Amino acid sequence: ASDPKMFRAENHIFCGTSWNDATERCSPETWCADGATHQCEDASDFCWSGVTACNAADWGPTLSPSGPEITESPTLSPQTGAPTRFPTPSPTNDPTVETRATPQPSKSVESQEDA
Repeated sequence: ASDPKMFRAENHIFCGTSWNDATERCSPETWCADGATHQCEDASDFCWSGVTACNAADWGPTLSPSGPEITESPTLSPQTGAPTRFPTPSPTNDPTVETRATPQPSKSVESQEDA
């Protein structure tokens, strides 16, 4: 059996608005039990890795994620959840503008000569 206190990256991922916030608030309630695919309870929070101030292994074996079973053959369906929400740059007052190229009518050689 392996040492439950051994460093495992998945035991150091916590929800927060920033890495510092995740470090200050790390607890069993803010642990990202599903790793990077975890959805934090608060919509303004994201999962931050490398939060060494807390170790989910300290809260008992029931908190460690079990993960998908390892098999010799590929699985037929994905074993992970939805894609993660990555933090975006700070909001700005600038509107989001979608720009599309609009095709311009071409001039014929005759109309260019008349011009």
